[in-house]
Amino acid sequence: MAVAATLGGVLLARNAPESAVSSARGGADAAAAPSPAGAGSATQPKAVGGEQGPEFTAEQLPAQVRQLLAARPTAQLGSADSPAASVPACVLTAAGHPDEQPLGTGPGRYQGRTVLALVFRPAGGSGPLDVYLATPECPGSTILLHSTVPAP
Repeated sequence: MAVAATLGGVLLARNAPESAVSSARGGADAAAAPSPAGAGSATQPKAVGGEQGPEFTAEQLPAQVRQLLAARPTAQLGSADSPAASVPACVLTAAGHPDEQPLGTGPGRYQGRTVLALVFRPAGGSGPLDVYLATPECPGSTILLHSTVPAP
């Protein structure tokens, strides 16, 4: 009987598409099978707050901040009901702005790590923007990059 089942599996494998073979094998190989690109594969960045963002780089940070701010309606930037209002307190504390909501925020990755970008106006409201790329873990948020970029 075992020989017949093995022979049946071999014949099935030769004549059926891969998805049917996995089903016929009881799905045992499904966990080991590579997933299609973009379907939660290990190469996809993990989301922060359900969103995916750019791969931040120090060289591209000014342009990436402009895009981040442009993606938010002007009325929402820094307002109490903007996505920035949901920034965890430990992330704001790590950035040195514990009592201030950022002008804009956005998820992304930096040097292979999931980050939350925080953009603050400087004291006085004019001049370059302060940008922090912070790990979103609380407690223990860490600033991976702090930079100033020209205001758009």
